[in-house]
Amino acid sequence: RAEILEVYPSQASAITDMRGLANNAREIDVLAVRALGIVGMNDSLLRASVLRRAVAVRTLLLDPDCEAARRRAAEIGEAFESFTSGIRLSIARLRELHEQTGTVCCYLYPMLPTCRVISLSCPRFVSALGATHEGHTSPISRLTGSPQGDSNRGSRRLP
Repeated sequence: RAEILEVYPSQASAITDMRGLANNAREIDVLAVRALGIVGMNDSLLRASVLRRAVAVRTLLLDPDCEAARRRAAEIGEAFESFTSGIRLSIARLRELHEQTGTVCCYLYPMLPTCRVISLSCPRFVSALGATHEGHTSPISRLTGSPQGDSNRGSRRLP
């Protein structure tokens, strides 16, 4: 009945499980601030799986032109220009990945980020973002569906 299959101290401790699941995922959905370490860069967490199998990827990133981006940059102690340059770099890298695979979509959201979700078909990895914590350093929970639970269903309804 439990929806939370495992809780990892950070993304680094979940890498092996996430990469293994990504190798068989039918689709990958990412809700993140920048996603550079998830799928944006060559050595990122999931990029090799996407290239190897041309799996469908949908990403939802923080809009670099919104006020929430300015607030988030201040929260984590980054200069606004550097922070938003990272988002723009990720958008460009995702565009390149789409040109290689034809399977990547990137959308933007204008709200202060509160969580990060990486969905690998059914299992999803969710971490909360605090005023001083970024997604990759926060504890991350591996969720699965359960008729009695609402965490998995709720995380699927995020923008």
